[in-house]
Amino acid sequence: MRKLLSNLAFAVVLVSLLSIAYGCSENTVAPTGKTFDDLSINGRITFPDTTGYYKFADTSKGYYNVSAFAQWPPMGPASTSSKLVLKLDGGKLVADYKIIVPANGFFTVTSAFIRLPYTAGSVYGLGKFGSDTSHSPAQIYDTTNARVSVQGNVGVGGINFLSWADTTTKIYKF
Repeated sequence: MRKLLSNLAFAVVLVSLLSIAYGCSENTVAPTGKTFDDLSINGRITFPDTTGYYKFADTSKGYYNVSAFAQWPPMGPASTSSKLVLKLDGGKLVADYKIIVPANGFFTVTSAFIRLPYTAGSVYGLGKFGSDTSHSPAQIYDTTNARVSVQGNVGVGGINFLSWADTTTKIYKF
C-alpha cells in the first residue's frame, strides 16, 4: 500500500510539473502585436535609383548609413547612426534598419552615403523621413515636420522612406 501511495504521489507531482511546463511554453502565448526594442526606431529605406548604386558597391570607397538627429538641421553629430546593408527585394534596392536612440524625444531620420576616407564634406545626405518625393530645402530643413517621436522608452516601427542611392542627387552634404 505504501508503494502504491508513493507511486501515486510521484505521478501527481510529475503531471503537475508537466502541466506547468506546458502552460509556460511560448506556443501557448497569444501574440500581442509587433513590438520593438526599447528606444529603437525601425523601418525600411527604399532606393528607387538602383543604377546609381552599383558604382558605390565597393565598400572601400564608403558605406550607406541611417542616422537620427535630435536637432535639425544638425549642429553636431547624430544622436545615433548605423551602417546599412542594402539588398535587392522584388527588383528594388532596400535596406531594413534599426537604430537605438539615447533617450526619449523627437528625431529626424536620414540616410546618407559616407565617402571614405572621412573628411569634411564626406557625408552625402540622400533621403529623409517625410521628404520622400520633394527634396526642396524648405522641407529638408523644416525643424517641425517629419520627426519621429520616441516616448516612454517604447520603440517605433514603420519609419519607411525613399532615398537616392546615387550621391549626385543629394539633398544635403556635410
